[in-house]
Amino acid sequence: MDRLTDEERIEAWKSTWTPSFDGIAIVNKDFTFRSVNPQFCKLLGVTPADLIGKRFQDVTPQKLRKLDEENSKLVIDGFIDFYLLPKSYEFIDKKKVNVILLVSRVPKAEDGDFQFFLSRIMLDEKGKLQKIQESELRQSYPRLIDGVAQFIQEHHKWLIAIGTIMGSALIALFNKVG
Repeated sequence: MDRLTDEERIEAWKSTWTPSFDGIAIVNKDFTFRSVNPQFCKLLGVTPADLIGKRFQDVTPQKLRKLDEENSKLVIDGFIDFYLLPKSYEFIDKKKVNVILLVSRVPKAEDGDFQFFLSRIMLDEKGKLQKIQESELRQSYPRLIDGVAQFIQEHHKWLIAIGTIMGSALIALFNKVG
């Protein structure tokens, strides 16, 4: 663990919510958006009212829903802590926004059971990760970030396929065991 008090953790969280370069959303176990930060809305070109209370399936293209749902269920069940997925969001006006989605599990403090999803997005315009102009991370680790971005750009279809195969294999395995 760390040496932060609960109050310090809360303040650290608050400071990352609003001035964030990536969009952050809290998503319930039933896949409904519970809260979104301003950057999440800005990147998607929508308002909080366009998302809060809607299920992520409502704004996810049909061909990506199953993969996203299967990965989410693995997170809920605790088989994986997070997943990374190139994804599109589509809205009623047919506007489509391509992003890189990172979904992680936030457990309950008292028992470690699943509490909600923490979803982060970055734009992925035409298959290229959004360039982060002035972040400390880019200044500190430029080769690492460029390497990861290039790898994802070049292999995102394979990553989706591998994730699908691994998710299906894990589900089949745990269905046999359970």
